Amino acid sequence: MSSSTSEPSRSEEKAPIDSDKPSTSAGENEVCKACTFDRSPSEMVSHYSKFKEEIHRFCLYCLKYLLHLDGYPATCIFCGESLKDEEYWHVLSPSHKAMVSMLRDEKAIPVKERAYCANQQCSALHSKAEARLPQEELAKLCYDASGLAECKKCKQRFCLNCHVPWHDLMSCDDYKKSVVAAELEADDRKLYRLAEKKFWVTCSDCERIIEHDGGCDNVHCRRIYRRHRQDKTCCRRALQ
Repeated sequence: MSSSTSEPSRSEEKAPIDSDKPSTSAGENEVCKACTFDRSPSEMVSHYSKFKEEIHRFCLYCLKYLLHLDGYPATCIFCGESLKDEEYWHVLSPSHKAMVSMLRDEKAIPVKERAYCANQQCSALHSKAEARLPQEELAKLCYDASGLAECKKCKQRFCLNCHVPWHDLMSCDDYKKSVVAAELEADDRKLYRLAEKKFWVTCSDCERIIEHDGGCDNVHCRRIYRRHRQDKTCCRRALQ
């Protein structure tokens, strides 16, 4: 008698972690109380609320939304308490673990002290103190190079003041008067004219341009929104 093994049906296959579609395995799923979708246990996050003294469970997809909205650290969707990395690390894909690690590193550096590599293929994050070249090296140059920094990842030099690849043999003042800087300034003016036309807002804290992409008239950046949402302060006013 020959034996045969049957392949599992498609309905029994588990959805990959990166899929935005809920798992549909019968009998094993749990309804996420935040988004009301059926999710597999491997897609669920548990957080014990010290304030409410109860366990809150929600899914990976709600967690990704919270990270996008609030940044790091992730917060519980029900009580707003900060989550520990170990509470949700097991549900993250490698790409999301890398994203959280990046957000964590960014959070550790004050906004005004952050410096990003000007190499568009790199854009690595540093603190200004970490990236700036030692004073003894700057003293060897015959022009003002106070903004000279070097990326620790790709080793390319860039300017902390002008936010561009290093302008060799030119001080920041000389660079700003150059043709290259004039072209970049013209591009910036086009961007700000577009922002004004589209009613985008520049955050006075982190200097990012925030696009209004729907919903009510409130426009917020990640940092300001977290600070003001508890007292329902208008986020547009907070940014101005």
